Amino acid sequence: MNLLLNIYRGKKIKRQILWLSKHLVIMLRKKYFNIRKPMQTKAEFLVLDTPVRPVGDTGLTAQTGLTAQTGLTGPETGLTGDAAVNSDSAKKVDSIVSAEAQDWRVPLVSYLRDPGRGAERNIRRLAFKYVLIDDELYRRTAEDLLLKCLDSDQARVAMGEVHEGICGTHQSAPKMKWLLRRAGFYWPTMLSDCFRYYKGCEECQRFGDLQLVPAALMHPIIKPWPFRGWGLDFIGQINPPSSKGHRFVLVATDYFTKWTESVSLKNMTHREVIEFITEHIIHRFGIP
Repeated sequence: MNLLLNIYRGKKIKRQILWLSKHLVIMLRKKYFNIRKPMQTKAEFLVLDTPVRPVGDTGLTAQTGLTAQTGLTGPETGLTGDAAVNSDSAKKVDSIVSAEAQDWRVPLVSYLRDPGRGAERNIRRLAFKYVLIDDELYRRTAEDLLLKCLDSDQARVAMGEVHEGICGTHQSAPKMKWLLRRAGFYWPTMLSDCFRYYKGCEECQRFGDLQLVPAALMHPIIKPWPFRGWGLDFIGQINPPSSKGHRFVLVATDYFTKWTESVSLKNMTHREVIEFITEHIIHRFGIP
């Protein structure tokens, strides 16, 4: 009896699986056709408005290459050769105008040529230090010397000649600025540009001396009166030791008067330090 029940249950499960698989196939077919029909209708109406002509009919030679694709020349693009040349010349003019706008000398030169046209207050104030000679801008120093003003490109060439030119010895930034002013050149950001050029020199980074400058600025310790603060430091280990076996020296320095107290020690422990502070500092100069 149990065997018959198991067989009946197995057949029932198989029927349910077959029914589910049929319905699943039907649902997938409906979904596929619903997605595919609009795509097919759109593909049927993709008709070109203008006929496609071969490359030979467009009047372009093989030397032009990809000009028809880039859209620079040709009858399909609407730009003739003269228009392309005009566009190139316009780009050159724009680059020249942008370079002049970046030049720091342009406002001063324009004001010195025609002071009556007016300018900004800062430009009018700086114009007293400059003079225009043969369309060249010069800066007048306190010694009444004239320094030729350079733009960014000329300044870069001058720094290269001073730093690594024929007579250049890979100087530091302050020395570079001094040499440039001595040679008769000037621009507003001389020192910062010299520092940037000096730090970017590959030869200086490879063969220059190691910089022993501390990583942070040094802050002085200021005391209001004598013997208010002391600095302690050990010297040693000293070899060979003294006849009494002393191998270390403990030194104390007053920050205000720079007075020093020192004692030689055999060992470097907290006991020796406490005895030294008690006998040589507190008993003689008071509690700091």
